[in-house]
Amino acid sequence: MPTISEQFSNILMKKSEMLFHIYTPIESHVVKKNGRPIFRNKRTGMRFTGKSERLINAENFLINKLQRHAEKLEMQEPIQDDVWAIFLFHYHREEWFTKNHIRRKDLPDLSNLYCLPEDCLQKAGVLANDNLIMAHDLSRKMVSKETALEIYLLKYIPTKQSKSEDS
Repeated sequence: MPTISEQFSNILMKKSEMLFHIYTPIESHVVKKNGRPIFRNKRTGMRFTGKSERLINAENFLINKLQRHAEKLEMQEPIQDDVWAIFLFHYHREEWFTKNHIRRKDLPDLSNLYCLPEDCLQKAGVLANDNLIMAHDLSRKMVSKETALEIYLLKYIPTKQSKSEDS
């Protein structure tokens, strides 16, 4: 029986051009906006948010993985076209369920999970700019055999608008 990743690949290849795909096991999913330390600028006295060590480590790890994978795929330059991004956030069963076998309520929001991989795709040189991501359809959090991040970048094909929508 095909894995969910194989099922996604088969469906997506029929619908759109695959530009980039990576599956990488990770230690944990990190959200950029939570747990950021607040610092004070000594000169101006203004406060600003910094990056936690956990966030810095996660960001560096993912950028490194993305750069090495892009090299393996022999990507000559960053993707310049609009893309459809699908992020699959795989959670190990122990992270997904409580001891009573109920789904944990403290898992991060899906929308908050997008930010780190989007920024890392740009910093790693896979995407010219993360504003090229036009859609996140099919992205999801899911229970899996290991904690991992899977990214699909496909050529974005805008839906055709009817004449009444163009006016």
